[in-house]
Order: sequence, then C-alpha cells, then structure tokens
Amino acid sequence: MAANDVYIGIDLGTTYCCIAFCSKNGAPDVLTDERNNRVIPSCITYSNGQWMAGRKAVEESKKMSATSLRLLKRTTGRTSFDGKLRGDLEKLGFTNPTFAPVSADPTAWQADGDIDDELPMRPLFKIGEGYTVAEEFAARLLKHLVQIAEKRLGEPISGAVITVPADYVGSQRESVMTSAKIAGLKVLRLINEPTAAIVGARAAGTIDDGKVLVFDIGGGTTDISLVVVQGNTYCVKGTKGHQWLGGEDINGILIQLICKTLRAEPKKGRNDKRFREACEMIKRNLGDDPTLNLDSQFLQLYFPDSPAAEVDEVEILREEFDEACQDFYQNVYDLADRLLKDTETYPHELTTILMVGGSAGLVGLQCYLEKQLPNTCVLVPPGYEEVVAKGAALVAASETDPGKRIVLTEVLAHSIGIQINDGSMVSILHAGDELPGKSISGCDTFANGVDYQEEMRIAIYEGEGKVAAENTYLGAFIMSISPMPAGKLEVEVTVTANMEGLVHVTAKECKDGAEPHSINISREGSWSEETIFNLRLKVDGGMGAAPKMSTGTKRKLAEQSDLNDGEGDRSAKVIV
Repeated sequence: MAANDVYIGIDLGTTYCCIAFCSKNGAPDVLTDERNNRVIPSCITYSNGQWMAGRKAVEESKKMSATSLRLLKRTTGRTSFDGKLRGDLEKLGFTNPTFAPVSADPTAWQADGDIDDELPMRPLFKIGEGYTVAEEFAARLLKHLVQIAEKRLGEPISGAVITVPADYVGSQRESVMTSAKIAGLKVLRLINEPTAAIVGARAAGTIDDGKVLVFDIGGGTTDISLVVVQGNTYCVKGTKGHQWLGGEDINGILIQLICKTLRAEPKKGRNDKRFREACEMIKRNLGDDPTLNLDSQFLQLYFPDSPAAEVDEVEILREEFDEACQDFYQNVYDLADRLLKDTETYPHELTTILMVGGSAGLVGLQCYLEKQLPNTCVLVPPGYEEVVAKGAALVAASETDPGKRIVLTEVLAHSIGIQINDGSMVSILHAGDELPGKSISGCDTFANGVDYQEEMRIAIYEGEGKVAAENTYLGAFIMSISPMPAGKLEVEVTVTANMEGLVHVTAKECKDGAEPHSINISREGSWSEETIFNLRLKVDGGMGAAPKMSTGTKRKLAEQSDLNDGEGDRSAKVIV
C-alpha cells in the first residue's frame, strides 16, 4: 500500500448507507453527499434510460416513468436452495419473482428462458427494460458511495473496509465481495457491523474497558455482539443476529397502528412509496415525544376518504405505539438473552449496553432493554446512525497505518461441517469459535462407509441443524481413496474459513505419502469471471452486447480481486 493511498469505511445498510474517512489526526469524519446528507438511501432507480443511486434515486422513483429497487440486501447471496427465499421475496413485494440458473449471465437473461427447479437459481429483479440482481444493486450503491467520497476528498479512493451483518453466512459475505469487484472497489476486509460500532463509539470516548453488549438495530437487520474491550483490543465473545428484524418492520407496525387508529386504509396508487416514507419520518422524528402527531396535510394526502381528513390533527399516544411494538422489542431481547446464555455471561457482568443503528433511537426499546437488563448503563451515542461507518474507517486506517493499530478478534457466526452417511452433519468449525486472525482452521477424521469403495464424496454445509439438509449447502468434491473394508480407511478433512466467506477444504488419507485434495469451495451462487466482467461493463455504463474477455483482461480482473487471496488450488472438482 502506498503512503498516499486513500481508504474509507462503508456501512452498506439495508435502508441507508454511510461513508466515513479517517483524517490525518486520526478522527473519523462522515462524508456527506452533494446536499450534505450524512446517510445515503440504499436505493437505485432506472428512469428514461438513466441509472441513479442514493437520494436522487429516491426522488426520481416518484415519477411515473421510473422503476426503483430497495431492501435487496435481504436477498443478497441467496439462491432457490434457501427454502425461505421465496417467502422472503413475497414480503418484499415480489409476489411472482423471476429466477435464473446461477450459471446464467443476468446481463443477457430473457424472461422466457427455461428454468430447471432442480438447479440452484438466483432471483432477478425487473427494472427498466431488463433485469438486475442483488449484487449489481449493491455494486451501483458502492460505486455511488465511492463517487461521493472522491468528490468530498478530492482524491481517488484506493479501497474500503465494508461492514456486514454479523449473522451473514459465507455466501452472503462472498456476495458483498463480488459486488465490490463489480464496482471496481478493492476491499481491505469485511468486518461485522457490531464490531465496527464499538470501535467507532470507543474512539468517541463513550466506551470504557469491560464487557459491552452491542445492539446494532438497522433498517433490515438486528445484530448483537458481546465484546470485551481492553485498550485498542476488541475481542468478540459471541454474536447473534436476525436478518428480518429492523426498522422496516417497525415501519410496518406503525402503518398498521395508523390504519387501525383512523379505521381506514391509505389511498392506493403512486402515493404508496411516499406514504411509507412519511411514516418512516414520523418514526425517525419521534424522539421522546409523548405523542405521534398526524397533521392535516398527511391525513388529506393519504386518507382523503376518511373522516380523519376533515380534522386538523390526529394524535397517537406513545404508549399505544410501544404496546404495538412489544413483540419486536421482545424479539430483540430474546437474541440478547440467547447470546448471554451461550457465552455464559451474567447481566451484572456487563459494563455497558451500546445501541447503534437507525432504530437505536427508539426510546421505548431503550426502556424495554433497561427493564430486562437492570443495573446496566444503556448508551445511545450521538450520531448513532454513523458509528458503524466511523468504526469501519478506523479499521481501514489501522490496516494501512501501523501507528493506528486496532486488534480485532472475531468469532465464526455459523458452524461448518461435513455430511456423513446417515445424513447428519458433523461440525468441524463451530459457531462461536474465535478467529485468531482473519481465518480459522479445524480438522476431523472420517472413515469409509462402504466396503472397498474407490471414491469418497466430501459435502460441506454451513449452519446449526443436526441434519445436513437443514443447513446451507456450500459445495462438494469427489476424492479417490484406497479400496479397503468399511471403517478401515481414515480420511482427515481440514476446513479453513475467513471473514470474507471463503471456505478452503483439504482432505487426505491418513497414511504416509497420501496426496491431499485441496480446493476453495465455489459456492452455488458464485459468479464466473466473465459474468462479473459483463456486470462491471454494465455498471460502468457499457452499452450493447458485452465483448468476450481476452486472456489478458481475465488476468487483469483477477489481479484486481482479493477474493481468493492466493489460497489453495483446485485439484478436486467442485460439485454444485
């Protein structure tokens, strides 16, 4: 890394993003857009042949000619092999989603193409005259954020530290890395959002040494981590998360409460998006006010046929709002309770409860947690929506400047293991295992299950289910083995995983001179270099049919990527 390289921190949120940069004095600053907005909407819009992202995309989305997409972070890195995906897409309003085989190039996909339900498929999202995918959506956002940073700093951006939900599985982390690659952005590393949050809050002088329970309650996800802080060392002891528990769900609760209070449904049509945005602003501006006030302009615009449209104002008591949110509050606390039990931590051992993210300002939630975890300081720092990005910027500075060294010890969010003959999964790496550096390794020994078999299939899964099929399938490979009676041949399998979602597997017979089979798992949703190249052309503004990649271009693109980090080889075929 050159001395004049510029690296930033990016909080790539479900509903809003934030960018930060560490100045030479070491303090992180938020980089604002052209209108001085400190948080940027996670929205892309296609209108009249033009792509837009961020605040401009939100404004343009209100026009009849525009189509826009939001909340796609909830689908990133997922395929049809995820049994919950179709239901989750319906929650996002995609009642009849289009799917394409993961091997298909989305830049050339046609809606009337053949689809095989037995193959892993990724969802495609109609926008304008074509389709996009979650990775392109994130790439356009990242490119927009980099442009904002370059305009503010007056220098090209060399790379970034990007934050992700702590609960992300490996395929979702890999998806973020792919999006950055499409955007042409070098990723120094991925870090979990709660970890970035405590680094950012610590730098502001609001966190003392001790055990800190970090609640990151964003627009779409909630993550909770237990972190031991000592000086510039942050040791994560455990983490829990929920990818469908966030501010968007609070918005839904508020909408239901408003409709119940007014005994009416909002007027349908082009005002639907504006209505949700207006409800979100009511929530964001609530603070500690005792009432939610719906003024005459709001009532006349969205409920013109309701008797309420004839009055000046309608009030909803805070108690009613908090009562409606009780299940949400309880679900957040349940995550924390499970985390404390799993880490064998008593509430009285906590020095601080840190709340960050877009929904951290909910006073009702703060009070609920204070009640459930008494005698512990609940801290909501100033700029709680920006703390994650600031922490990422500090980690970026640490990665590039030894004088700003920050030591992070993360934990593995999900177990990784091997399927055995009875269909169960034997975990080799376990959820909660500490990552002493940027990766972790573990090994176990397996025996042949059939007399004189000459091949063994090593199938790798990720998750906590006892049955392998209940978990996320990562991939598999076939290795040749010496024919021996069942149970007489032993094979040692070693699994290495890192924060970026890469899984490296080595398997070899337990005998002298045995040749190891070593692979990097190519996940079911992984992209080919050619598809990434085509998507990059599209995001960069390339028109028409994308040219075929030359060998030189492939090499250049591979050199720009840090995805594989030079680990392992591909001496065994991956089966997906």
